[in-house]
Amino acid sequence: MKPIGAPGERISYSNDAFLLLGALIERVSGVDYREFIMERIVRPAGMKRTSFAPPEQGEDTNTAVQYMENLVRVDWPTLGNYAVGGGIRSTVNDLLTYGSLYTDLAFRESVIGKMDTAEMQEHVAVVDGNTFYGHGLMVTPDFGGTVLIHHGGGQPGVSSSFGFLPDQEVTFVVLTNRTAVSAEMLMKGAIYTALGRSPEESMVRLPEIPLSSDELKPFTGHYLNDEDPDGFRIDAGEKGLVMRSDGRTDHLRPVDPGQFQIDRTGKLIRFDVGSGEKVDMAFTGLRVYWKSSNNRIK
Repeated sequence: MKPIGAPGERISYSNDAFLLLGALIERVSGVDYREFIMERIVRPAGMKRTSFAPPEQGEDTNTAVQYMENLVRVDWPTLGNYAVGGGIRSTVNDLLTYGSLYTDLAFRESVIGKMDTAEMQEHVAVVDGNTFYGHGLMVTPDFGGTVLIHHGGGQPGVSSSFGFLPDQEVTFVVLTNRTAVSAEMLMKGAIYTALGRSPEESMVRLPEIPLSSDELKPFTGHYLNDEDPDGFRIDAGEKGLVMRSDGRTDHLRPVDPGQFQIDRTGKLIRFDVGSGEKVDMAFTGLRVYWKSSNNRIK
């Protein structure tokens, strides 16, 4: 299989990398990953409702019930080693406390001692316009005139976003109990409100460029990967390209010859245009999607 690029040239997010990090923690510490995180971070920080083993849904009135987009209830996932890649459950208050580990040096040192968080925030790869991926966190150097460090997450029945402004020492958290909620948009709107600006300003609309129907045609098709076998479709609509995914149709605005902005969310989707103007893959957020006509798709 031909690689998508030289090492360090491109990025495609994978929870498998975090599973390997979890295995390294267990090997070096000699302690189960879940217990290591609880002993070293969660309990010392006073995060009393954060756990890899939350109460069963409906067991008490203070535990959320998870729903898919069509409001069908879904249970907690069976974790196994996936606990490393997204198995911990928490609350808004506990995550605000967790954010203080990054914004409050004295609190961080009282909980976990000396820890350099700068490397986590390095600009390793471009994610989306003015946003970069570091070592575990995303960095937007100029978000309304300040630095935003953030990350989102989603599972069946969960949409979430966490971020902090290091210069202002403020943390923001959005947790929802439904699939496919734009938690990041909600968080960014809240941040702009806190900065005294209109929340609508948090979504930057890039200038649109004109592309003919012939220039748009190579981008149409079905894009997918092993993690998301359903993927999404790009079709020609009445007013340009549309993106169809999970029962939703979004208009795409061309902002560069190989780059489009999703009109509803403001997120960018980039296409790799190879020889002969052939489009082989798409990059959205941190993930790579292959065009289904490519022989790599089984």
